[in-house]
Amino acid sequence: MKEFQESKKIDFAVFDTTGSTAEQVSPYFDMLGYDRIDFLVQGKLVPTAALSTLVQQYSMRLLQASGATGAGSTAISSATAVMGRSVKNCVSLADKANEIYIQFTTLASGATFSIAGYQYSFDSMAIPTSRVMDSTGATGQASVAAEAFITNFNSTANNPLATVWKASSVASALVKVGPYNVDAQSTYLTATGSTLVNMGMGNCIGHLAIDSQFLSDGKRYVAIGIKTTDAAAPIVAVAMRQPINGPVNNLAVSVSKSMAGSTGK
Repeated sequence: MKEFQESKKIDFAVFDTTGSTAEQVSPYFDMLGYDRIDFLVQGKLVPTAALSTLVQQYSMRLLQASGATGAGSTAISSATAVMGRSVKNCVSLADKANEIYIQFTTLASGATFSIAGYQYSFDSMAIPTSRVMDSTGATGQASVAAEAFITNFNSTANNPLATVWKASSVASALVKVGPYNVDAQSTYLTATGSTLVNMGMGNCIGHLAIDSQFLSDGKRYVAIGIKTTDAAAPIVAVAMRQPINGPVNNLAVSVSKSMAGSTGK
C-alpha cells in the first residue's frame, strides 16, 4: 500500500484563527499532472451574547483560473457549499452537529433552552429552575448558571446518559456539550435557546472536490473561497491533490509515520 503522503499532495489552503465575513481566497493550486483536488474545511461557530439574532454559517465555493495568480478567475457554479447554523439561536438537525455550545448571558429563570440528542433530551422548562439557575435572577452571574448546568448535565442522577454525552466549560459562561465517543452516536445534537441563552456549534467539517476533467478549457488552477455569513469565525482548509501517476514529491508534509500493523499490544 502506498504511503498517504505519496498518494496525495497535501497543502494548507486557508488558515485563519479569526476568520472574516469577506471572502478569503486560497492560493491557486496547479492541476497539471493531477486528476482530482479535494478541500477539507474545518471551523467552529462559538456563540456570544451579541450573536443571538444571527444565523452563523460558513459559505464555501471553488474557483478556477488560467494562471497561478488567479488570472481569468471564475466560480465553478456547482462547487458550492454551506455549513453551520441554519436558523438563528438554534442548532437544527439539518446542521449535523455532534457538539454544541451554550452561551449563558444572565442567571435568571427566563433563560430557557432545550437540547436533544442520542437517547437524551433536556428542557429547562420541564424541571425546577433551581437545578439549573437561580429563579430570582441576577445579572452578571452567567458563569454561575453555566457551572450549575454542567453539574446537572453530568450527573447520572439527573441525566441517565451522562456517560454518553458530556458538558464541559470552555470559558466562563460558555459551555460545550459533546459525545464521549463520537463514533458511537447515531444521531446529531439539536438545541434551541432564548434571548438569554445563545446556541452555537463547533467542529464544523466541510468537503468540496472536483475532478480535473470538469475544469473549463485553459483553466487548470483551482482555489477555494471561504467566508462566514454574519460574524468572523476561525477557519482552516487543507487541499489534497491526487496525482495521475504517483508517487509525488510531497514537500508540504513535515513528518509522516504509517503503522504497517498494530502497535497497541
